[in-house]
Amino acid sequence: MTAKSKVQTDDMLEVAIAYWIEAKNARDANDELRALHALIECWMHIGMTLSPKTESEAKSESGAKQGKPARDKIAAIATSMLSDMKVTARMADPTHLLGTIVDRMEEAPDHGELLAKYDKRATNGWASEDPLTDRLREKLMKWATDKRSPYPELAKAYRQALAQAERLKPPTTRNRSRSRQ
Repeated sequence: MTAKSKVQTDDMLEVAIAYWIEAKNARDANDELRALHALIECWMHIGMTLSPKTESEAKSESGAKQGKPARDKIAAIATSMLSDMKVTARMADPTHLLGTIVDRMEEAPDHGELLAKYDKRATNGWASEDPLTDRLREKLMKWATDKRSPYPELAKAYRQALAQAERLKPPTTRNRSRSRQ
């Protein structure tokens, strides 16, 4: 059900001000009961303007939900690729690791439409200075490294691939054991 009329915050504040003026007039007339009732109405109308969710917050929330299916698919593809990929020592660099995933996603013919849809939603149709690969790599990095990751499977696959790459790195003089020197 939706309301047939829309009430603006300014309208509610005008009503609150009217009740406040009524309360002031009642106090000046030494009518405490009338002043109390007017103040109660005044605060009720002020409270209505302090809604826990504004219209712009509701729109922002619904906008975030609209792109969720595309983000979920991208995260699932990245998770699958991270799990199945042959890791090299150079992938110990997180930027290179996720950059490789994004490059492979772009090369796959069946992911082009999904990436285009994601890009359109992410940029809101505007031209961007940063290429899709950089923005998507940064987004995957955020999803994989945030403490409250929205995609825990992606974070787990990322950590495992990074750990594999670390094990493949040749020892340096800093991390070489004394027995090997």
